[in-house]
Amino acid sequence: MEKYLFQSLLSREEKYRWFKARKEIILLMIKKYCEKKTSQAMKNKKILDVWCGTWYLLENLVNMWYKDSMWIDVDDEAIKICKKKWLNIAKMNLDELQNKGNEFDIITCTDVLEHIQDDKKSLKDMISLLNKNWLIILTVPAFMFLWWNHDTIHHHYRRYTKKNLLDKIEKSWGRVDFITYYNFFLFPLAILFKLINGKKRIVKENMNGTLNRILYNIFRLEKFFLGVKIKFPWWVSLIVVIGKK
Repeated sequence: MEKYLFQSLLSREEKYRWFKARKEIILLMIKKYCEKKTSQAMKNKKILDVWCGTWYLLENLVNMWYKDSMWIDVDDEAIKICKKKWLNIAKMNLDELQNKGNEFDIITCTDVLEHIQDDKKSLKDMISLLNKNWLIILTVPAFMFLWWNHDTIHHHYRRYTKKNLLDKIEKSWGRVDFITYYNFFLFPLAILFKLINGKKRIVKENMNGTLNRILYNIFRLEKFFLGVKIKFPWWVSLIVVIGKK
């Protein structure tokens, strides 16, 4: 992404409804699917975050898996921002980790795969790095008909459907433990927002007002549905829990 976009993300991630609610949902999925797998302390598990960006989950993951957390990215601006938060970040691609074998217990890749031209290879690389019986938590944007200028300026290659994402995971020797669309309740608002702002290069929103808090609380409600494995039939994004076959 462009340098100014990383700075924009950094300024928005703590207060903006989408970042706050998504963080809660992802942390819930990690706890639900990963913590129950072991009687040992989760701090003994190795977690890798792939292409972390400004990584708004960073502090939470440090608290949960302090000793064995690792973050990688390939962008100098992302590395610079993350090093101000935490030092255990490396500039590298997945290819450079292949000599480590299946070392990692948990891998997170959140809204990143759409930025990668060869997403099937990246999926295969991540799965190959995963310890047997452990998991990848992955999120991506959904549906090409929702494509708008935000996707273009953030250098996205695609948006996904459940069907084509499942197909790519299957061809990468992955096993899907759970998959669903999410960001369900705010879908009508998302459509309206994209229609109004679809051609704007920079979209400014009031992040601190009453409306932001209301929409945040609506979005975060979804974690209670996802927590009991209720699946949504469509909408703005996809979240998937992937294991190794």
